[in-house]
Amino acid sequence: MATRDQLFPSRYLKAADVGRGMTATILAAEQRPFKDPKTGEDQQKLMIEFKELDKALICNATNFDSITDILGEGDTDQWPGHKIELYSTRVKDPSGRTVDSIRVRSARETGPSQPKEYQPRQAAPKSEPALADDEIPF
Repeated sequence: MATRDQLFPSRYLKAADVGRGMTATILAAEQRPFKDPKTGEDQQKLMIEFKELDKALICNATNFDSITDILGEGDTDQWPGHKIELYSTRVKDPSGRTVDSIRVRSARETGPSQPKEYQPRQAAPKSEPALADDEIPF
């Protein structure tokens, strides 16, 4: 049997697509026409495409502000090539319902770890020799 997502795939990222977190490289950030599925209205939305993903993120004001803070850049033309982390979290929507949503945070460094400098082990302090059970004073 197929799932709804398999039968009706979306062109846009959903919270379930990113789970607890995934790092992605911004490929493009452009305004594009978007038909709101709830109202049927045509709008212009900021769509962010990623090198590693087939789906685009419809960027809301919260995520725009987060990306601007992370990159130190408010001009979307300067965003391509930068890595961010997308993750799913629960938020209250305007009607007060709690829903899953995609949020953005600074990408974690996932490269090879740096080798630690060699630290010789400290010798354990010398202790008195262990006593046999029959030598324990009472």
